[in-house]
This record gives sequence, C-alpha cells and structure tokens, in this order.
Amino acid sequence: MTIVDADTHLIETSAIWEHLDASERQHRPQAIELAEGVLVPPIAHPMKSVWIIDGQLYARTNLDFIEEASKGQVKPGALAMTDPDERIKAMDQQGVDVHVLFPSLFLGLAPETPAVELALTRAYNRFLADRCAASQGRLRWVMLPALNNMDATLRDIEWARKHGAIGIHMRGLEGNRPIDHPDFFPVYRVAQDLDMPICVHIGHGSPAFRQIRRNAENRGTRFHMIFPTLLSFNALATGTVAKQFPKLRFGFFEAGSAWISFVVQQAHRVRDGRDRNAFTAQVLRENNLYVTCEEHEELPQILACAGDERLVIGSDYGHPGDVDDSIFVQKKFLARTDVSDVQKRRILSDNALALFGVT
Repeated sequence: MTIVDADTHLIETSAIWEHLDASERQHRPQAIELAEGVLVPPIAHPMKSVWIIDGQLYARTNLDFIEEASKGQVKPGALAMTDPDERIKAMDQQGVDVHVLFPSLFLGLAPETPAVELALTRAYNRFLADRCAASQGRLRWVMLPALNNMDATLRDIEWARKHGAIGIHMRGLEGNRPIDHPDFFPVYRVAQDLDMPICVHIGHGSPAFRQIRRNAENRGTRFHMIFPTLLSFNALATGTVAKQFPKLRFGFFEAGSAWISFVVQQAHRVRDGRDRNAFTAQVLRENNLYVTCEEHEELPQILACAGDERLVIGSDYGHPGDVDDSIFVQKKFLARTDVSDVQKRRILSDNALALFGVT
C-alpha cells in the first residue's frame, strides 16, 4: 500500500526567489524585521518578521522557532525544501511514502500587480520542480497558477506537468471571483486535458473578503481561511462545472470533512424523504469531488454519509501545533478500531492516488 500524505506544506524562504529570472528580480520579496509587531494576513497575532510584496506586508515564518517547538522533530531544511533528503527522513518517520506539497505564504498572497503574481508563482514552481526531481516520486507538488496572467499561466501549467506537478492550486476565492467563474474555465480545460486535479486549499486571494472578514481587533481566524473553501465546494456541488468538464477532479484540503453532509443538504435544500447519506455520496461522486478528512474526526459518521471513495487524509506537515498531530497522523489512523481495513486503505492510499492521477 502506497501511503499518501495528501496535504503537507513548505515554508517559503529566500531560496525560492533565487529562481526569479533576471527580468523578474525587481519583484523579489523583501524580508525585514520590524521594531514592533503588526497584524498581517492571515496570522492572528502581531508579527515582527514580514515580507514586503507588491507594497503589502505578509507574515514570514521563523523556521528555527518551529524546530524548537517541535523538539527537533521538524527540521528547517525539510520545511523549506532546501534539504529534500531531510524531508524524506521525516516521511520515513511518519511511515508515509508520498508527500503532496502545498505552499504557505501563497495561501493568502494577493499581489495587485499581475507581473508580480506571474514572477513569484513561476519562481515557486521552478524551485519545487528542482527540489522534487530526485525524490523518485516521493515528493510531489501542486503548481501555482498566475490567474491574472491567463495565457502565460496556461503555458506554465503544461511546463509544470512535464516537470512533475500533479495538481493545480486554487483557493476558494481568487480575486473577488468564485471558483466556478467562467474566467477560470481555460485552466479547467487544460487541467482536464493533462489529467491534473484542481486542488482547493484553505485560504483566499480576495481583497473584498479580506475586508469583511476582519473583526473589531482586525485579527484573522482559522474560520476566515476555511469559509471560502466551503463556498467553493457549494459552487461546484450545485453548479454545472462537472458537466462542462466531466473528467476534471477537484480536491478540498485542510477544512476537515465533518461539514460535508451539512453543506450538501443545505446547498440542495434536501427536505424530502430521500436517503440523505446516499445523496451526499452521490453529489461527491457525480461532481468528482474529494475531501481531506482529519484523523481526530468522527470518521464512522462521516463515512456513513460521504462513503469511503472520496476521502483522503493529510497531516498538514509543516504547520505543526502539536507536532505529534502533524507527524504521526497516518500511524494514529492505522491504529483506529472504528474504521475497517478496506476504508483505511482507500483513505490512506487508493483515493489519493485516484485524485492526483498517480500510480
């Protein structure tokens, strides 16, 4: 059984910006240390370490702090992907065969200038293509499109596919547009042709939502990162995208899975006597939707309504709170007695391989 960790992260460092072309270096993010902490998206506490990108401030993660908090279990080189071998050692510790890598900074990055977006996403994609190339398929990556540069990004998707990318990263809101907006259909056509799923990770790139999601203290919350993901799931579960792109798969990452039945029933206003569990599984199947579950969830209840063919599991490696939760998710899941061996295999392996189209 090939065990796939379907949601892991890297922490962006200046090593990525070394992959900017000479003509793009004017857009290089600047790392600075502030005298006093400020609130920057999407972090809920003041940050002194920040990036300046296209005239905006973004949080810059302290890798040494994560290593210290993890008691040395999570190494900076593994987090930053500056040392892919260290990452593979961590995977061996997890008991995981494949890491699927998502960004961190880019979950909330929203440059106003299209040229900045294109330059930074290209640098990120080049960096990961380079760092994953020698892993013999163990390190897999999801490419970043530059959605305000459509012609260029369609070419970049094809380049990324040839260089090992297994998915296309999107957020629930891109700009101020929902994920089923026709502006994105060119990406969906190319993704379908190349057999690449659209990977909808928590986060957003919407200036409008950034304004309305703030509370009285101007602090972000995890819910503000998750809510756009649920909006995008609703749009796809009730819309026509699946009919227009019948072979295109969508995955939803890091929002958990306990919400699936509620969102499906509300989205379709199910108030009749139909079998609601069967209907929920049908909506997932007919719209080609996959969702990451979390090890601590009430999985028997979720499996009863969603079935066992559309759930995958991710550890969120790279964003550790309790490090054991981040590192040993798959081992804890395997030890559960309320999930059958067949269900474990599907969630740990078969479904992720189907979602990402890998063998």
